[in-house]
Amino acid sequence: MHSTDLYIGSWNANKSIDEKGLPEETVAFLFLIGFISAGISASFVGTLADRYGRKTACLGYCALYSLSCATLLSDNIYVLFFGRILGGVCGTVLWSVFESWMVAEFNQLMLPDGEPHLSAIFSTMTTSNTCVAIGAGIFAEWAVRMTGTAKTPFMASIGCLSLSFLAISKYWGENYGTSSRRASETEGLLQQEEATPAPPATSALRTILRDRNIMMLALVSGFFEGSLFLFIFFKFPALKLSHKLAGSTDGKQYSNQLKPGSQS
Repeated sequence: MHSTDLYIGSWNANKSIDEKGLPEETVAFLFLIGFISAGISASFVGTLADRYGRKTACLGYCALYSLSCATLLSDNIYVLFFGRILGGVCGTVLWSVFESWMVAEFNQLMLPDGEPHLSAIFSTMTTSNTCVAIGAGIFAEWAVRMTGTAKTPFMASIGCLSLSFLAISKYWGENYGTSSRRASETEGLLQQEEATPAPPATSALRTILRDRNIMMLALVSGFFEGSLFLFIFFKFPALKLSHKLAGSTDGKQYSNQLKPGSQS
């Protein structure tokens, strides 16, 4: 659902990094660090959000991603790598915690025949997310042209994230994962004569390997996201190379040869 956001964000990040004149190998490593950070953080971000609160995790997203955007103001390579690590972690929060909070809040309402309403919410959210992403991309291109720097959209993002932080703080309620909620509900029952032993914990990797449906979903998602990342990274160098070749001397000579009456 957030693929359009990822595409536009990566496009702006690529332009901003290009301004610094870094070698292509360094730019590739910066992108790789962000993806590795997202992959590693995916193994624990959801657990931490369930334990300490999804609202808290979303507030952390606003703060950390603002810091990640601010790192683009620096030309220090270590600061840029730190920003990409933060961006990877925040990407994991964006793809998982926000929707988990929404579903938990919806379930607490206990509406009759609530499933169609939840489906409608997701449908509206996907459509509006795409429209906002397109509008943000147009605004980002306009801001870059007006200011002459690709850092401007990221500074504007800090303002949007600050407004989101205030809105979440004021209007959102906190909710937790199932294990944390059960722990709080049974806190007063610790003096029971016999405690029921907890079932053994199963690792996420083992669950994926045992369930074929989950395995297929993970593979399809991995291939889709992987192809998207490759497209994002290689598209812009390819466009620049094509633009350079189109304006080269050889290209102009070839174009002139195709004009009527140019051949002897």
